Amino acid sequence: MEEKEGDSPCISVIVPVYNVEKYLNKCIDSILSQKLSNYELLLIDDGSTDSSSEICKTFALQDHRIKYFRKENGGLSDARNFGIERAVAKYIVFIDSDDYIDSDYLASLYTAIVNNDADVAMCGFKFVNDKYDLIDRVAVSDFEEDKKVISGKNLLRNVFKKNGYVFVVVWNKIYKRKLFDTIKFEKGRLYEDEYINFKLFWNVQKIALVDKQNYNYVQRNGSIINSKISKKKIIDIFEMYQRRMEFYKLKDDNLYHLANVAYRKFLLGMYYDFVHTFPSLKKSMQIKYRKLKKIDSYAIKIDFWMLRDWLAYVSLPLAACLRKIIIKLK
Repeated sequence: MEEKEGDSPCISVIVPVYNVEKYLNKCIDSILSQKLSNYELLLIDDGSTDSSSEICKTFALQDHRIKYFRKENGGLSDARNFGIERAVAKYIVFIDSDDYIDSDYLASLYTAIVNNDADVAMCGFKFVNDKYDLIDRVAVSDFEEDKKVISGKNLLRNVFKKNGYVFVVVWNKIYKRKLFDTIKFEKGRLYEDEYINFKLFWNVQKIALVDKQNYNYVQRNGSIINSKISKKKIIDIFEMYQRRMEFYKLKDDNLYHLANVAYRKFLLGMYYDFVHTFPSLKKSMQIKYRKLKKIDSYAIKIDFWMLRDWLAYVSLPLAACLRKIIIKLK
């Protein structure tokens, strides 16, 4: 779908920026190279202490579509909220400043959301390393073959499938701006995409699917996701799993069960990593696992996961040890 020159921007592209001087030029260049040109680019400098600020200012002087803002450091969620408040377009796109997009990214998402009269449109993405070599791809067609539109509740169920992360992250999607009138990113939280996901999509009626992987997710050591385990990370991820489960408790039995199982699988999978760093968690993780198992009365088929689940109920350390052995043998 074409936009006439001189029209107000059809998309507000929000890019939070914090100490990413190595990656920022690549990110902004990829946005400025889009086939769809009628957008505004909001660079939200979240108090960078490297040369990121100067890079943003230089680009802003070269292109009238770029709006540069500098604010006191408040974290990724705060920077996104700051950008939403200043966005003027009907649609919003979020791009992380260490990632980059293919030239048809905005056009394909915009066409899909408009042509399907949807609330959201989304695509797959590529994993690339910090030298921009391809590592892997995740496609939406892996989950919803031959479907062009799904509901928000359908998306929320896909979250719990293998590679369901594609339905959680905010940066491979375009949204109607009004979706954020009452829902904001939670300031100060890690895993901010997970925190907003279930609240945002519960009432979404239509999500258009784009069978392309035109967002490039850069894997780098200094990113939040790839940083070392900290007490803050553990607190925030535990809280997210608990909140998500409680959100579904009175709304949808199946999603409540899926959220409970996901929490238990997380405790089992991360047990040794967490306990190695914080030994005091050993007892509390076992207690939490047993509580989750007791309140999940949803019938499931007897399979290998069920056997591991009961073993973890009896002894989480033993189940975690067995899991490690099985992984090594594969």
